[in-house]
Amino acid sequence: MPFPMATKSIRSRSTTLEAVQQLVRWQQMPMCRGVGAIAPPIQSIRNWLAQRLTSFNYICRMQKQLRETGVNAMGGQVQPGAEAWSHNGTLPSGVLVIHGFTGNPSSVRELAERFAAEGFHVEVPRLSGHGTVIEDMMPTRWSDWSADVETAYKVLSSRCQRVIVAGLSMGGALTLWLAAHHPEIAGIVCINPVAQGRTAEEIAFLDVIIESGEESLPGIGSDIADTAVVENSYAGTPLRAAYSMYVEGAAPLAEHYPTMVMPMLLINSVQDHVVEPTQSDFLVAHYAGKIERVMLEKSFHVATQDFEKDIVNSRSVDFVKKIANA
Repeated sequence: MPFPMATKSIRSRSTTLEAVQQLVRWQQMPMCRGVGAIAPPIQSIRNWLAQRLTSFNYICRMQKQLRETGVNAMGGQVQPGAEAWSHNGTLPSGVLVIHGFTGNPSSVRELAERFAAEGFHVEVPRLSGHGTVIEDMMPTRWSDWSADVETAYKVLSSRCQRVIVAGLSMGGALTLWLAAHHPEIAGIVCINPVAQGRTAEEIAFLDVIIESGEESLPGIGSDIADTAVVENSYAGTPLRAAYSMYVEGAAPLAEHYPTMVMPMLLINSVQDHVVEPTQSDFLVAHYAGKIERVMLEKSFHVATQDFEKDIVNSRSVDFVKKIANA
């Protein structure tokens, strides 16, 4: 694909990582390495990114000014509906439910409430930097989010005999991370999980963007097929935080899959524009435990809020009940 066509295609996409991936793929194509093929110089890529980011950065600056002056500002307070949630159940088992990158507990709240309705103890943590304003997320890293879920796991396990963990997107990666470090976890539910790191070329390209001075790019949230639903997520993607998720989180995590044996329910959207389903193919190929996989035909990435959310909820509840009663 010639560079102008690649650029046109990228402009129609909503996610930064897809843009990075497509540019990297273009540069790696044999037709772009041959005689007479001229790969797009890094400076032209930077210029393109700068043009694309002008409006977004202006909006961020205006939001920052509003917060500083106190006009219509959240001031770092937790957004309504984005609060962490806890429920004391009647059964001896509990479920830890984890939201995704730039989202907040509202994206998994309905699933959590379904578990609660069945009598399970439930914990839904709000990950560091999420659910307030994007500036709060800028300095957060994988170590912060993994510490958050570790704390929530300890809280839940203190009142349960058995714990199952469920997560969406990066929450799926954190679910896998917890399971890798706590083999006593009875089972896990991964919904469109981040399950792999990025290629060396993709990481190098992210480095270029960050080194150019950009701290964020347009957001990846609300990838939902149902146009009547909008996910409550940040309008931007903090690049250093995303870098940490892949380099410090997902990449080393993959080394644990061959030793993990607790049963997994894996739910994937065929049309996922944020986390490619091939990441879950990789997970299936390397995971040692039994996997029950569900493919969603009508939903996008945020499947917990999309057309097939009832399937997500019912299959998750059935799986957890089966594990709890084993």
